[in-house]
Amino acid sequence: KTLWGPLFVFLFTWISITPVSSTLAANIARTQWTLDYVDSSVTYSATRPGELAIDDSLDTFWQTEWKWSSSDSYPHEIRIGLGDKYDIDGFRIRHRPKDKQNFQIKKLGFYVRNIGEAWVPPAVTGTFSQTGDVDKILLPPQKTGEQVRLVALSSFGDNGIACIVDFNVMGNRHGNQFPESMIDRPGTPT
Repeated sequence: KTLWGPLFVFLFTWISITPVSSTLAANIARTQWTLDYVDSSVTYSATRPGELAIDDSLDTFWQTEWKWSSSDSYPHEIRIGLGDKYDIDGFRIRHRPKDKQNFQIKKLGFYVRNIGEAWVPPAVTGTFSQTGDVDKILLPPQKTGEQVRLVALSSFGDNGIACIVDFNVMGNRHGNQFPESMIDRPGTPT
């Protein structure tokens, strides 16, 4: 009697804290990333090009042009080449501080594709929280691809401006991986 109670509690506790997916990855290394496209960037007074969204710095950010005309309004988008094929679990975006929330992206679409394929349908669509910090979006099913595209559909300030301090994609390299080490010589048969 006393053995099954503690054993059940141990098993139940262990199962309840086990991650759903042990392959849920951290950020994909940006060493091979390329900025493939942005529809708009601030180019006067202070430069805010799209590369600043993926430069791994919290001191810089990408910002679209101010809404001077209807051509500068939403949607806005940024496309990134990952440099290889990845199984993508989701993405993270760091927004500007709370005092700049009117530039924060509100509604979005996130796309994943292989080079040469169409961008449809979106892997996920949704609305960010208005925290002024970091939003993490997990894809319902994991998607495989070489490029990602974030389409900003609106902002909390309804001003036509999109801004990203830092953009990360989470995933693992697709397919077989190179081994961590190599065997120099076979073992001796017994």
